[in-house]
Amino acid sequence: NRIGNGDVASGDGWKYRGRGGKQLTGKSNYKGFKLWHTKTFNEEIDFVSTPNLLGEAKYAARSAAYFWLAHSLYDIADKGIENKQINAITNIINLYDSDDGKKERRNNVKKIYKVLSTN
Repeated sequence: NRIGNGDVASGDGWKYRGRGGKQLTGKSNYKGFKLWHTKTFNEEIDFVSTPNLLGEAKYAARSAAYFWLAHSLYDIADKGIENKQINAITNIINLYDSDDGKKERRNNVKKIYKVLSTN
């Protein structure tokens, strides 16, 4: 009964497990992506009925873009590459990530940023 899923017996947790470039999770996120996708690409696809489509590269990338835009993560990212910003984005994407997971994510983001900013 979280993120739009029914109870355990509904099977929604498994059906709407993390898929796509950002690992979109939960029935409410799949519904939101369906609506955004229709509006943005003028292409109506029922991702709620066919969640496995998020495994296809095109829809995986689009679902990640949807989540980034829908949660205004660009506003946070534009404020810098410090731990505060990385943690804020992490808490929106995966509030329950472990401290070790958050530390690893911060290190990875900074490594990627360093490589991209030197090229």
